[in-house]
Amino acid sequence: KAAYKNLDEAMEASLQNRTNPNHKINSKQKIKINGEDAYVLESNMDIRETAKNIMESQVREELAKAAKEGNVVSQKEFQQDMSKVLEKANLRILTYVFYRDGYFVTVAGKSLESFWDKRGPQIKNSMDTFKFE
Repeated sequence: KAAYKNLDEAMEASLQNRTNPNHKINSKQKIKINGEDAYVLESNMDIRETAKNIMESQVREELAKAAKEGNVVSQKEFQQDMSKVLEKANLRILTYVFYRDGYFVTVAGKSLESFWDKRGPQIKNSMDTFKFE
């Protein structure tokens, strides 16, 4: 429970406390969702560096296993392939932000940017059903 008076104050505090420089908010709109005041945020997050770090640590292990089994995989070729995959490593995020009974409530749906045309409408339709009981 936070010490915010209303949704607007809570939203501003949240935006000021953002720490991820790779997360860019594209739009912010105040609307009503199922009778509740809410903010809808649309944003993108570049996850290339995070995904690269995770993949590289796992790849080292897999390349070592493959070498033990007699399969030779060029690390250079693999890194080039990985770089191509990571070029598209951007998330698209739809976030609904509510404030009720002193609580700041966030509901979010995420998808890779390359799948957003298909997943975005499904995520939005699902999130539109959110309501407080």
